[in-house]
Amino acid sequence: MKSIGEWIFSQLVSRPIVASSAPLLVSSRDGDSTDSQVEYSGSGDTTSNSLALHIENLTSDTYVENHSAPASETVGEDTNHPPKTIGGSKLDPVSRIQHLQVTFLRLLQRFGLSSDDILVAKVLYRMHLATLIKADDDANLTRADNLRVDKAKRLAAEQEASGLPPLDFSIRVLVLGRTGVGKSATINSIFGQSLAVTDAFQPGTNDVVEVMGTINGVKISVIDTPGLLPLSADSVRRNRKILLSIKRFVRKTPPDIVLYVERLDLINTSCSDLPLLKQITDVFGSGIWFNTILVMTHSSSALPEGPNGYPVNFESYAARCSDVLQNNIHQAVADSRLENPVLLVENHTHCRRNSKGEKILPNGQDWKSNFLLLCLSSKVLGDVNALMLRTKLMEFFHCLKLKKMSMISCPLLEF
Repeated sequence: MKSIGEWIFSQLVSRPIVASSAPLLVSSRDGDSTDSQVEYSGSGDTTSNSLALHIENLTSDTYVENHSAPASETVGEDTNHPPKTIGGSKLDPVSRIQHLQVTFLRLLQRFGLSSDDILVAKVLYRMHLATLIKADDDANLTRADNLRVDKAKRLAAEQEASGLPPLDFSIRVLVLGRTGVGKSATINSIFGQSLAVTDAFQPGTNDVVEVMGTINGVKISVIDTPGLLPLSADSVRRNRKILLSIKRFVRKTPPDIVLYVERLDLINTSCSDLPLLKQITDVFGSGIWFNTILVMTHSSSALPEGPNGYPVNFESYAARCSDVLQNNIHQAVADSRLENPVLLVENHTHCRRNSKGEKILPNGQDWKSNFLLLCLSSKVLGDVNALMLRTKLMEFFHCLKLKKMSMISCPLLEF
């Protein structure tokens, strides 16, 4: 019979919440537009189901296995952890998770995102389960149960109104993809300014370049990279050189989110990305795909004709293209359990805009709000997952010490 802790942990890493791998086309949000302040530095109707699947990846056994693999097989070591102290006082794991919960709710308010969204509910649910897992005695269990969502929302509203404590939150994003798919244009759309170099006739980015700035007080860093070429005898060496330079760039400070960019209007007609995806996996390790968003640009392009001679449905076409790319990733990592969220994007200067001036998709949805919600959710749950893994390892070594076991006989654990 399972203990309460074992049952809660099984819920946290249970089967996928939803069975659909449909692209990210969440309901339109009319949040306040976000003013951006950016500086530049260089070097050498579908629901939010795919988002929920991505959140499941963050708390799954597969994610833990891949993110505790040797450093040579992953993007890098996570150095951005939840705060260990507030006001000079050391925080226990339950307090640190609750602090992240309030921070998440403050961020939703700041970006004008609804706290009633189904994805938000799933994130808060998993964070609450994490606090119950880390509650090691009755007092902590009571404290973990006391901070209900409504109470956390009130606390977040009070903190946002007063501005205290200051909100210290940052997101680091790595952008990968073939040349000419719109990586730099997507970065410019995120910040609302033309910062990354774009060129319709030749590659616009020749070096790994980092664009840093703030959006509504949140520090966002986006790493633009040179475009990769479809794999051939001539491009293998060039692509590997680029990928290794990216790996060196992010070694000390790995990204929280990876965007793999592809064109929606070409994915069915272009050559298969599978050899390129395998090369990316060989260089970075399969763990890179467990925090990756599949970005489909040119989403307002003319739709192809169906068998009846009329253009196909936008949502069904996007889902079919997403499946093609997702299946290639499954083959590249040899794991069909992975489900990446899909973000549809339109960067054209003449595309439709909503009343807030944000670029929208053909179905009227604001893709930038979708992007922000996904990034915030992924980063917060990634921090929770890292905290739980780290404390689990500490408990393991503490147990060894109590049992006076020799460390020589213990399996090597990578941090």
